[in-house]
Amino acid sequence: DSVDSGDSAVGQGLSDEQRQVVEAIREYIDENDMAPSKNKVIECSPFGSTRTNRVIDELLDLGAVVTDSDERYGNEATVFRIN
Repeated sequence: DSVDSGDSAVGQGLSDEQRQVVEAIREYIDENDMAPSKNKVIECSPFGSTRTNRVIDELLDLGAVVTDSDERYGNEATVFRIN
């Protein structure tokens, strides 16, 4: 059950910051075969946590990224997928 890293048209109309965070999510999925949690997105992002959180919120509002629920270490975790 592999995770689609989302090679769709995402990226068109996005700011440079938004594209960089989408690329960080895509790379995480490609390397780990699972969608990243918010903490993992922040770790992989070239920006700090405040800026990355703002960009994630923008991407969610635009529909470029969606949240999903996944079990990690016996707990439910919110993860991010490229839409």
